[in-house]
Amino acid sequence: MKVLFRLVCFIALLTSSLEADKCEEREEEVILVSSAREIDARSCPLILSEHKGPIIWYKNDGKTPVSTERDSRIHQHKDKLWFVPAEVEDSGYYYCAVSNSTYCLKTKIAAEFVQHEPNLCYSSQAVFTQRLLIPGDGQLVCPYLDFFKDENNELPQIQWYKDCKPLLLDNINFVGITNKLIITNVTTAHNGHYTCHAFYTHLGKQYHVSRVIELITLVKSRNKRPEIVSPANETIEVVLGSWLQLICNVTGQLSNFVYWRWNGSAIKEYEPMMMEEFTYVQNPLNKRRSTVIARLNITAVESKFFLHPFICLAKNTEGRSTAYIQLIHPASDGKTYDAYILCPKTPGEGSTSNSDIFVFNVLPEVLEKQCGYKLFISGRDDYVGESIVEVANETIKKSRRLIIILAREISGFRWLGNSSEDQIAMYNALIQEGIKVVLLELEKIPDYEKMPESIKFIKQKQGAIRWSGDIREGSQSTNSRFWKKVRYHMPAQRQPPSAKHKLLSPATQLDCKEKRPLEVHVPLG
Repeated sequence: MKVLFRLVCFIALLTSSLEADKCEEREEEVILVSSAREIDARSCPLILSEHKGPIIWYKNDGKTPVSTERDSRIHQHKDKLWFVPAEVEDSGYYYCAVSNSTYCLKTKIAAEFVQHEPNLCYSSQAVFTQRLLIPGDGQLVCPYLDFFKDENNELPQIQWYKDCKPLLLDNINFVGITNKLIITNVTTAHNGHYTCHAFYTHLGKQYHVSRVIELITLVKSRNKRPEIVSPANETIEVVLGSWLQLICNVTGQLSNFVYWRWNGSAIKEYEPMMMEEFTYVQNPLNKRRSTVIARLNITAVESKFFLHPFICLAKNTEGRSTAYIQLIHPASDGKTYDAYILCPKTPGEGSTSNSDIFVFNVLPEVLEKQCGYKLFISGRDDYVGESIVEVANETIKKSRRLIIILAREISGFRWLGNSSEDQIAMYNALIQEGIKVVLLELEKIPDYEKMPESIKFIKQKQGAIRWSGDIREGSQSTNSRFWKKVRYHMPAQRQPPSAKHKLLSPATQLDCKEKRPLEVHVPLG
C-alpha cells in the first residue's frame, strides 16, 4: 500500500506540474534539405485549427526568440523563419510556438543546409524526385517557391538547367510556364537532373533560389484507361495525430472520374477528419494528356486509418484504374515488442485457469501466428534467474502497448498493484505516458471498486474490451468482433523486407494475413 500511495502522490505532483506548463510540444517529422548560400524561408507546420494566436520562432534552446530585424541574416518576418542567406552552420533545430491565454503549441523542426558536391551545381541530399510517363507529354514542378512571390503575388522568373547545363526553352520541346517545365514527347533521353533557378530581392539585394529535380521516366501501358502516376501501391510512415495530405495524380482526359476510397466506401462529403480537393490541369500542348489531381486532406491521423489502405480510383468509359497508399507507424520508434502482456499470477504449476489458457494459448495463436505481432509474455519469454524487476522495467520500455488481462480468479484482484512488475507497468503507463494501455476482460467484472486506482482510471478513460462466452470454445478468427476491437488498438503489422507488395482492388481490405510492406515511398504530386 505504501508503494501505491507514493505512486498516487507522484501522479498528483506530475498533474500539478503539467497544469503549470500547458504548452504542448511536438516534433515535425519532415526534414527539408536546402542548398547553402541561398535565401531560404520556413513556415510553421500548423493545420488551420491550430492557428490560435501569433507565431514566434525560437533558436535551438527553445527559449531564445529569433530576431525580428529584417537586416539580420536569420530573422522572423511575419510568420516565416528566414535565412538570408543560409549557411551550413545554420543546420539544426528551431522551434515555432503559437499561443494565446488558454492555448500553447510548440513545434520542433529540423533544417539542413548543404553545399554543392564537387563538379556539380547541386547536392544529392537536396534532390526532389518526380516521374513522367513515356510516351506522352508531362511537366516538372519547381517546388517550394510560394514564399518568394513578389508584391504582385507573382512567382519569380525561372531559368531551367539540365545536368547543370542551360536548357533551351524552344516552346516546342520544352515550354516554361510559371513554376512548371512542360516536356513534349517524353523519352528515356529526358532522364536526368533538372535545376530550376531564380532570384529573390531582399532589402534591395538579390539572392539565389534553386531546386533540383531528378526526372525518372516510366513506360505507360497502351490502353486508354486513366493512368495513375502516383501513388504507386506504396506505404507511408505517419505519426498519430499528425496532419496528412494524400495526392492522387491521374493523367488522361479532364472528364475522368477520380476519387479516394477508404474501408470500402467513398469519402463522405461532410466527413469531419477527411476532406477531398480536386484540381484539373489542362495540358496546353495536348488536351488529351491533361491531369486530374485528387487531394485527400486528413486533419489528424487516427488509429483506425492504419487498418485499411487509402485507395485512389480513376475511371472513364474505357475502364478504371486503382492504386493505394497504406499508412504505417514509424519504424524508428526503438521498440522491440508490439505488446507487453500483464496477467494474473495463478498459484501452482500447470494451471488451467481461463487467464492462463487465454494468455499462453489464445493470444499467441491469434496475435502472433495470425497477425504477426511480437508479444512479451511474462512466464514464457523471461529466463530463470533474471531479476523480475529489471526485466519488466526494460521490456515495458521496449513495448508499444501494455495489455492488462482482467479475470475473476480465486485470489481476487489483489494481484494488481502488489508486485514489482505491476508497479513498473503502472509507472510506465501513467507517469511516463510512453505506452498505450489496453484492458481485456475475460469475463464481466462485477465491481471495479476493488481494483487499484490506476486500473479504475484507465477503465474510466478508455473502457475495456470484453470476451464473450467460454475461453475454451471462443472464436480465434481475426474477423470476430472481439479481435477486431483488439487489433484496432494494436500497432500496424509489419512484414519482412523480402515480402512483395500486393495490388489491392477497391473492395479489398487488409486482414492479419496480409501484412503491410515495410518499404516506404513518399507519394509524388
